Amino acid sequence: MASDLMENPKKAVLSKMEKTTTGASDLIIRDALLDEYDRVHVGKAGGARKLIAEAPAVDAVEVVRCKDCEFGQKPTVCARLGTVVKPNDFCSYGMRRKKKDTVD
Repeated sequence: MASDLMENPKKAVLSKMEKTTTGASDLIIRDALLDEYDRVHVGKAGGARKLIAEAPAVDAVEVVRCKDCEFGQKPTVCARLGTVVKPNDFCSYGMRRKKKDTVD
């Protein structure tokens, strides 16, 4: 794996991702990680920096949870969909509520 990683980092990472059984991934901010790498790394940049820079990105969007949505009402009803929801549910209609408007 180490030699594969250096020769073709994208292929090695994708191969590892395909073997993941949980489907869960940690999302990172690539630029922030590269900035931190540059800040703490001593010497010439190596394979780790190249791996970070070239790793495939996840196609992800931020979601608004029902508990933070302007359509969320007490106790657990969505005004937009008219359905019962749980606080951590989300949908494509979610719109973040202003900070002062909180549902208890």
